[in-house]
This record gives sequence, C-alpha cells and structure tokens, in this order.
Amino acid sequence: NSMKKLIYLLLVLPLIQSCSKDDDSSERQLTPNHENMVGEWVYTTIIRANGTEESYPQNCATKKDFAKILSNTTIITTNHDQTCTEMYWNCNNYYFQGNRIINCFTEFNDARVTSLTATTMKLEYDDIRNFGSITGTVKGLILKKR
Repeated sequence: NSMKKLIYLLLVLPLIQSCSKDDDSSERQLTPNHENMVGEWVYTTIIRANGTEESYPQNCATKKDFAKILSNTTIITTNHDQTCTEMYWNCNNYYFQGNRIINCFTEFNDARVTSLTATTMKLEYDDIRNFGSITGTVKGLILKKR
C-alpha cells in the first residue's frame, strides 16, 4: 500500500510543479510580434560588448527614457536631456524577419528580440552600437514594461 502511495506521489508531483510554474505568466516567453510588444517600455539596462550589464544612463532624474509601442506598427521613443526636455523619435510600419525588427530607428532597427515576457524585453544587436546618451559601445538593451 505504501508502494502505491509512493508511485502516486511520483506521478502527481511533476503535475503540481508544472502547474505552479505556468502560473507565473509574467516570465513566460512570448513570441516577438506587434501584439505582444504593445505597451510602454522603460530602458533599464545596457549590455556591453563583453556581455556585462549596466544600468541604462537616464539623463533626467525625474523622467525615464522609454519606448511606446503601438498596435499599428509604430514605435515612439521618448528620450530626455539633462534639462529633462523630451525628444521624440518614431518609426512607422516596422516589421519582423523572424525575431528581428526591420525598418525602424537606432535602438530598434535590425535588433533581435531575444527575450520577451509580459514584463521584460531584451534587444540584442549583431553589430556593436553607439547611440543616445550612452557612452561607449552597446551590444543590447533590456527594457521593462511600465
């Protein structure tokens, strides 16, 4: 009888674990597409050429740089200078080749969306980039949903 209980436990335990894992939908990987990326995404982390991660350098103490992704294939980025003046860039009609964003501007153009969850988006570049307020070269960016 105890053997039956043990076998039952061994069969049921993986099911319980797999259910509880799926409940954390915020960390579930999503397919990079127009619908899954809609929202406001704050720039939080830069990935250097050697793979190390650093905090994204926010110029304005009170407002963070972010990208607003709309469902009509538009991305609008809002950046701030030291005086917290907002500057906007937008791209319309971006599209995907696999997980790669095509037809956009600096940080999104030709970027591969290598990780996308309900809360986090990771962009990686095949080339080393230099843009915005970031000093030095960048191999990727991590954004968090606002």
